[in-house]
Amino acid sequence: MLADVLQMISFAVPRRRFPTAARPYRSPVGISGAVATRVIALLIFLGFLLNPTFLPAIIAIAVLYLLGPIVFAVCGLHRDPQVETYGEAPLR
Repeated sequence: MLADVLQMISFAVPRRRFPTAARPYRSPVGISGAVATRVIALLIFLGFLLNPTFLPAIIAIAVLYLLGPIVFAVCGLHRDPQVETYGEAPLR
């Protein structure tokens, strides 16, 4: 649900800041549809938070969201893509 909320924000903000930008797709419900979807997603997320049955899953997800950036910072940082070649044969 949190990802849905973030997606709706990323849909609405550029349309407000850059209303005349060319877009390959125009939503038939526009920003009002994004806001309605955001409200629904937030209400469902709040329902999950208030239901004690989901508490272990919420804690596990929170731990993963906190550990993910740490693991990426330790193991996933790359230096120069030209040198690392990302699986291709090295340039000689």
